[in-house]
Amino acid sequence: MPAMDAAPLVLLDGPLGTELERRGQPLPAPMWSARALVEAPLLVGQVHADYAEAGAQGHTANTFRTTHRALAGTDWGSRWRTLLRLAVRLCRESVPEGARVAGSLA
Repeated sequence: MPAMDAAPLVLLDGPLGTELERRGQPLPAPMWSARALVEAPLLVGQVHADYAEAGAQGHTANTFRTTHRALAGTDWGSRWRTLLRLAVRLCRESVPEGARVAGSLA
C-alpha cells in the first residue's frame, strides 16, 4: 500500500443541499435536495459548475434523496429512477469532462 503522502489527492466539492438553500432554494422534508431537481435543475447544475470552477475534481451528484424509500409517499415516489438519472446527468453536464462523479445515499 502506498504511503499517504504518495497517494494522489482529489479535491472534493462541498455540500450541495446547504449551497442550494444558501442560494434561496427551499428544501422541505421529505424530498429535501431532490426537490431542487424538479423545481430548480439549472440551479443544481450551477452549483456543480461553481464547485468545479473553485477547483473541485470530485463531484457528488444530487442523489441523496432520490431513492424509492426516501421518496415514498411523495408525488415522485414511483419516479425515483427519473430523479436519480437527472441528478447524475446534471452533475456530469456541469463539470469538466473526465471529472469524477459520485452518488450519495441517505
